[in-house]
Amino acid sequence: MVQTVSADRVTLYQLEEKFGLQAIESDAAFPEWRQDLPELTLSEQQRLDRVREAFNNLARRSVLENTVKLAVIAPLLDLATFFLPPFYVSIEDEVEVVAQAGEFTVRGRMDVLVLAELVAIG
Repeated sequence: MVQTVSADRVTLYQLEEKFGLQAIESDAAFPEWRQDLPELTLSEQQRLDRVREAFNNLARRSVLENTVKLAVIAPLLDLATFFLPPFYVSIEDEVEVVAQAGEFTVRGRMDVLVLAELVAIG
């Protein structure tokens, strides 16, 4: 029988068990995310370290999504200047995300979406 759960009712532990997820701290993971980036200042690195600590504190618990948005998502969006033009943040857009492992399916939605305004040339 296929088991479907809503993403807001599943814990990180359950996803690790069902999908074999593992935390990876290696610089080799997603190298394209690390190319041509400016050096972080000491204060930026310290802020990222605090966000990581907050995430690690919350990650293995079943917490309210608004707590995660406040403690993790908002500081990262601010640090990346995604609240400033040409970007804008959209909350609770109707974008469905589905992941399946065998007979276990997780359904969720996009809670925070960052978009960039396109400028027409010509």
